[in-house]
Amino acid sequence: MAEENGAPANGGAEGGQGSASVSLPKYVPDNLGKEVHEQLTKLATEDPEFAKSIPQTLPEFGKAWLSTRAQLSEISRKYKEAEEGRKPPNSPQDYGLEKSKLPEGMVYDKPFADAFQAKAHKLGLPVKAVQELYDWYSGFALERSKAIGEQQRKQEAEREATRARDLDQMKTALRIQWGDRYDSRMPRNVAALQNPTLIPTELSQRLDKAGFLRDPVFHLWWDRYVSMTTSDRKLGLPREEGDGTEEEANAAEATVVDKDGKRHLKPGFFASTAKRHPARKKAS
Repeated sequence: MAEENGAPANGGAEGGQGSASVSLPKYVPDNLGKEVHEQLTKLATEDPEFAKSIPQTLPEFGKAWLSTRAQLSEISRKYKEAEEGRKPPNSPQDYGLEKSKLPEGMVYDKPFADAFQAKAHKLGLPVKAVQELYDWYSGFALERSKAIGEQQRKQEAEREATRARDLDQMKTALRIQWGDRYDSRMPRNVAALQNPTLIPTELSQRLDKAGFLRDPVFHLWWDRYVSMTTSDRKLGLPREEGDGTEEEANAAEATVVDKDGKRHLKPGFFASTAKRHPARKKAS
């Protein structure tokens, strides 16, 4: 009667030929076929621990086989999923970036997202990788924008502080130069710069918008410009005590600007001049 639990690994080879024998359960040669029997014999001979792991009965072997088969199926399924996940979608739009949850304060940029998807599809990137990369970039871009904005605000604050210091210094310089007339001369200059008969309206508006009309730096230049023209009388500015000569004042007082902005001699100018300067009368 054959042994129930085991048989020589060499299948009972005559004359004791073959390698050192190992004991395999009887169902192996009886029920699993010659090819399987030979493979298990070879493995068991090479690895005694493997021989110990072989179930001793056919039902136990069946259960182990089913369990192993299920494990292999799961491994195969995961492998296939991984392979599918590494493939790009059918079209760039299938990345679905418009469904991404953007950081608070960030608006979906469709042109950029479309270009991002098109490039990713051209490179053959999988959906999950593209979605994660887009989410990361969105957060990075927002934080970067905030950092740049904060830096710009600090730089602007520093420029304003520097400008304020410069303006204070120029105001001091103007007060030294103009003395007690500073408080009257500054508004007088502003009024002159806003006078359409002297300065084109568009230019005056631009000066005002740029902040020049009340900028001491500009007025310091303006004052020097006026000095270079001999006297601000030639610019039609109202006379102030100590400004220019009497002859220059008379020249300004002899003209008038009409409704069209054109300057003309005042009526009676020659008569009044003849009274002040009899020698200039025309010989009769």
